[in-house]
Amino acid sequence: MNRFEVQYENKYNIVKSTSGLYQLVIEVVRDYFDLYSAVPVNTYPSILSINYIEKVYDKDLSIYKYFISTQGYYDYSFKLPIKKEIYYAIHHIMPYEINKHRHGFDISTQELFFKPAWKSVIENQIVATECYVSRSNDTLSFFLIAPIFIKDSKINTVEDRKNNLKGFLKIFEFLT
Repeated sequence: MNRFEVQYENKYNIVKSTSGLYQLVIEVVRDYFDLYSAVPVNTYPSILSINYIEKVYDKDLSIYKYFISTQGYYDYSFKLPIKKEIYYAIHHIMPYEINKHRHGFDISTQELFFKPAWKSVIENQIVATECYVSRSNDTLSFFLIAPIFIKDSKINTVEDRKNNLKGFLKIFEFLT
């Protein structure tokens, strides 16, 4: 394996193990997420952030905002560019302090993320986005994305996976 393949394999395993947390417990609260994501973020400088993106129905927004506040996200603000039936909001983010301006952002408005995210649901596997220029002209980045399904739900067919999608786990990575 070359250096890039080794790094990719390491990050793939981080996504796989962190997303597995969502099959162990019904609801992953902030403390669990922080515990599972802090070590990889602090170990690999190339990981800019690890996010859990929650599927939120417009009709459930007030309940969702209350739930977020019970986890210690008191300054959480939902960033909705347009009103729609379903949002995919950044729920947990590590490291939090330097990324809190992204907290609550509806990521479904970002085609670079959302098109591969849907591919991860359809194929039921971890996917990587295409590389793109970030930060400066000499920095390439990409996302690793895993679908998260409702605990113990049926995911045998594409329709099952779409109906039982809970959200996504995303690693924002830059190439070193």
